Amino acid sequence: MTPAAGSPALRGIGFAVLAGACFVCMQAAAKAGTEAGYPAVQVVWARFTLHLAALALLMPHRLGALFRTGRPALQTLRGGFLVASTACSFAALELLALPEMTVITFVAPLFTMALAVLWLRERVGARRWAAAFVGFAAVAVAAGPDGLTANAGVVLALGMALFYALYQVATRALRHAAPAPTALFYAALAGAVATSAAAPFFWREPDLAGWGLLALPALFGAVGQYVLIRAYETAPAGLVAPFMYIEFVWSVGLGLAVFGFLPDGWTLAAAAIIIASGLYIRHRERSAPCSSD
Repeated sequence: MTPAAGSPALRGIGFAVLAGACFVCMQAAAKAGTEAGYPAVQVVWARFTLHLAALALLMPHRLGALFRTGRPALQTLRGGFLVASTACSFAALELLALPEMTVITFVAPLFTMALAVLWLRERVGARRWAAAFVGFAAVAVAAGPDGLTANAGVVLALGMALFYALYQVATRALRHAAPAPTALFYAALAGAVATSAAAPFFWREPDLAGWGLLALPALFGAVGQYVLIRAYETAPAGLVAPFMYIEFVWSVGLGLAVFGFLPDGWTLAAAAIIIASGLYIRHRERSAPCSSD
């Protein structure tokens, strides 16, 4: 049965695709910042602190309300997952090209599906498991015959994937606890507090252009986080997660346009597998309820 236009499943998928685009833009901006000489710790600090400052400026009359949530401990933990994921991501980008890091982190949807089953007791059907594993297999294809070199960048990218999966599932668990602005506030607060203690030891004074560059990850990260929250508010985690594979398409385009990184044939083959995986899941939505297949 085909979901009607505007159905929760389709809206969740749309939000997931948009979130992926925003997060790749955030990573590209972060990589540009580190390549401009700003330490990764400072870039992470700017991503969350400027995000928090924007919320305070745009919604000063609502700051008290943003603190109120039914599950403050889990909101704070969820923010911690995002901080850890972002820190691993920005550090990895100092060592890896944007498409390389993205393809390694495709283990995140697989982690998310497993965590959704264990934590949220969601049902994930065999076909979606298969599609997720096919997307994950693209990591091996992108590596090519020589494989990916085991280094700190790969370890950091895998750490980013794990923490990001925890963040996604926590987002789904909190979908009824508080509105999206509250979740954005807690994530920004956790990140600003956690990084402010370390940032002074790595600080490089930015000029006006530097502040603009540091503001971009905060902008893209905030928008991406908001639409990801909306995705998990409207559709099951097991359905949303595989569509994050489309991030790879965005990362290839930005990697070429901004950094001049031209993907090889193995990388393009991986992109084809990822797109096919997402299209297959969409096809299954035409014939099976998203909660069981």
